[in-house]
Amino acid sequence: MGYFLRKRVTSPLRQLAASAAGLAEGDLDLDIPRLGDDEFGSFANQLERMRTAHIDSIHGLNQSIYGLEERVKEVKGMYKGA
Repeated sequence: MGYFLRKRVTSPLRQLAASAAGLAEGDLDLDIPRLGDDEFGSFANQLERMRTAHIDSIHGLNQSIYGLEERVKEVKGMYKGA
């Protein structure tokens, strides 16, 4: 019984807890374990979706920042010539 609990419950739960802790610390490069089709697998899939959503958000923010920086350069250029 102890082996079953460790293999089917404790080990996946520890893996998911480690992944969640890594995400909470901002580590978006970590690998979320693929744990199957049960509740642990579903939770792992949701963690992966959250990880990729954060990456996409950061990418979008970086693009916005770049666009704003380019606009600032353009506006400064307009005032230099005036």
